[in-house]
Amino acid sequence: MQIAQAEGQLQPCVILLNGFPGVGKLTIAKALQLALPSDVPNRLIDNHVLIDLSEAIEPKSTEEHHALRRKIRNLALLAPEALKDDNMVIIMTTCLSDTPVDIARHHEHADIARARDVSLFTVNPTCDDKTNEARLCTDGRKAGRGLAG
Repeated sequence: MQIAQAEGQLQPCVILLNGFPGVGKLTIAKALQLALPSDVPNRLIDNHVLIDLSEAIEPKSTEEHHALRRKIRNLALLAPEALKDDNMVIIMTTCLSDTPVDIARHHEHADIARARDVSLFTVNPTCDDKTNEARLCTDGRKAGRGLAG
């Protein structure tokens, strides 16, 4: 499997899996993580980790909530020593549309790649309506968590 390759070497990058709930972003992200060579340092950061923490502090869908998520995301991805490895592949999940607010959020993800001086690959997985409905009705989703992908 090749993500970004130069002179036969896998290059560090940020991979952003963007799609509606239930299309399989987390499932794809986990499979991608497992498919990476074992010597490639990587991290999977599921959007729900950021959402759940932010929502515990500030109710969802307020400007304060989104500002807090932005701060947490930037702090989590730009500061820790654990993510400073120059060869790190970071896989992230998100759900962005073409609204001005979501376009700005996409730019925030691009800023993370720019700050690391690596490529950003945005992948937009989709699935058919029947599959999406089945995935949205899993026990994990009914419990209010995006654990099913």
